[in-house]
Amino acid sequence: MNQVEILRFALRGLLANKMRSALTTLGILIGVAAVIMLVAVAEGSSRSIQQNIQRLGANTLTISPSFSGGAAVAASGVPAGAATPGRVRRPGSSAWPTPRR
Repeated sequence: MNQVEILRFALRGLLANKMRSALTTLGILIGVAAVIMLVAVAEGSSRSIQQNIQRLGANTLTISPSFSGGAAVAASGVPAGAATPGRVRRPGSSAWPTPRR
């Protein structure tokens, strides 16, 4: 079989099954469009996240409480060794609190 015969055979098959050919073509087009949209949304999200991070700047320090992670957590839910708002030590104060009586 040469290439001309192969082309005739393929065209004859397409013309014999018009509906199947149309649906197959439609499925391929929908699949390609879905992939293009997915890549575009991912790229847009990535750029948006990068812009938000750059907007924070290099001189920004954000501190937030964390009650989970690698640190040991006391029964009160506060990480062990962490200062609570009522127990912040001032410079020059003794390292040990005075006992209550």
